[in-house]
Order: sequence, then C-alpha cells, then structure tokens
Amino acid sequence: METDKLLDALKEEHISNVLDQVADYNFAGCLNKLIADKGVKKSDLFNEAMIERSYGYQILKGRRLPSRNKVLALALSLKLSLADTNRLLSLSDNGALYANVKRDAILIYCLVRHMSVIDTDQQLANYGYQSLNEEN
Repeated sequence: METDKLLDALKEEHISNVLDQVADYNFAGCLNKLIADKGVKKSDLFNEAMIERSYGYQILKGRRLPSRNKVLALALSLKLSLADTNRLLSLSDNGALYANVKRDAILIYCLVRHMSVIDTDQQLANYGYQSLNEEN
C-alpha cells in the first residue's frame, strides 16, 4: 500500500485492520534492494565506503546494524538521493539528516553532488567535523 494511503488508513481504521498491509521492511532488505537496483558489486561498495568486507556482509545479512556514519558512507558510495539516505538512516535507528544542523548540511551538500566518501571526509575536515570513518 502506498505510504499516504497507509497513513490515512492508520488515522481512520483500527490497527488490526491495517497492520497486515504494512510491509515488514528492514535496513538489510532495503539496502540489498538499493544495491541490486544500482547494479553495484558488493565488494566494490565496501571498498568505496571504506567498510571492512566481513562487517559489510554482516550488515547485508541483517546480523549487524551499522552506525550513522557507516550508513552515510554506504549512501554516498551508492550515490543515493537524500530521501533514500534518510530512509536508510531511519531503518537503522539513526537520525535523519537535517539541513539546519551544520554537519548534516555538509553531508547533504556532498550527497546531492554525489561526492565520494573521501571527498566528503575532506569537506567535513575543512569545517572541523568528524570524519565518516571515526566513531564516537
């Protein structure tokens, strides 16, 4: 069911009448679909995103949920739209990108220009922000 129709149904009907129409959507499933849609080799994706291969496959199999920075590195490497990136961030229990947050504004700038992870890290460094390869 389309999202708008689903939202309307959730507002107007009992949850038990609507729940069976909600897809069981998860991060790994969404990421695997995006990879297939883009026709990208998984090994190339991990190299571009600077993610260790075995960890990357654990993510794809749903065994690990990546950090926000790893999700962003994957999104940049796949050259995803802002909407797809925010969907992945949401599905991985990470916050969406917001233009009014300075680090997020830099990341949005890089995403819409399809910059690489390395170029994005350089932009972040230029403004004194944490690299995508650093974890808190």
